[in-house]
Amino acid sequence: MGDLFLLFCGVDTLQNNISKFQTPAIKDLVWALCSPCPLNEEVGIPLVSDAKKYTWYQQHYALLKLWDNSPEEFNSQLKAFTKNHRLGYYFEALMHTFFHLSPYIKVELANHQIIREKQTLGEIDFILKEDQEIYHLELAVKYYLQNEEAQEFEQWLGPNAKDNLAKKILKLKEHQLNLTQHLNDYKDIPSKALICGQFYQNSPLVYWQNEKSERKGYMKASTFEEWSLNEAILEYFLLEKPNWLSATVETNESLKLQGREELLARMQKSFNQKKAVHVGLLYKNGYTSIVLVPDAWPTLP
Repeated sequence: MGDLFLLFCGVDTLQNNISKFQTPAIKDLVWALCSPCPLNEEVGIPLVSDAKKYTWYQQHYALLKLWDNSPEEFNSQLKAFTKNHRLGYYFEALMHTFFHLSPYIKVELANHQIIREKQTLGEIDFILKEDQEIYHLELAVKYYLQNEEAQEFEQWLGPNAKDNLAKKILKLKEHQLNLTQHLNDYKDIPSKALICGQFYQNSPLVYWQNEKSERKGYMKASTFEEWSLNEAILEYFLLEKPNWLSATVETNESLKLQGREELLARMQKSFNQKKAVHVGLLYKNGYTSIVLVPDAWPTLP
């Protein structure tokens, strides 16, 4: 498969953990609990550590298997918490369901709007109680692409080039993580951010990235067209949101494409709608996913 495949390979431990489960929502939850945060403390945000998330995974392993084998309760609660099918809302509902059903974590507040003088100042994602500690938690699931080899936050752009990492960090620092100051009962509790996602780049990790995070690349359309001609790809999958999370959907027939030509046609259709494309590639010896963008990216047609 060549050196390029090595760049796109997932972390073995993460994929091994995900592969222990069959229910799509539980696979996504396991991904959220086991995938390394893309950022490190250099960004100046109090982050939920990878060790903390993995402790949740270990602590709830028996429950995760139970929900996987009998997913009715989990899926029903997930549906009730899902506001719409945008990726961020799905991720929030996924974690809300996990916290709600956990015997170890108590949800004190969820999706709590802060309103003063008829003006909405913001919405707190969660206030949780765990082991007698009460803390404020903000969630984010983000996918950014590195523009060239830039290190600056402003040059890490959303796939559709409408968002960037600098805006998200600023919003967390100056607004979201300070919302508890408006609640007398919780104004002195610590605030943390739980950030999941994937940053795509074709250069080494930069200083503010978690060294344990996956390094995945992205391709421009013409490069992919040429590269894929010489790859032994068995099957192609179009990963519509929310299938961007665990991104291990090789058994999902509804996402399978007829082949390379259909993928190229669907890719162009998405580009015409100013959308990037996230695709799954199944090989004889493995599975990976990549993001495809127009040749002119970050300028979109």
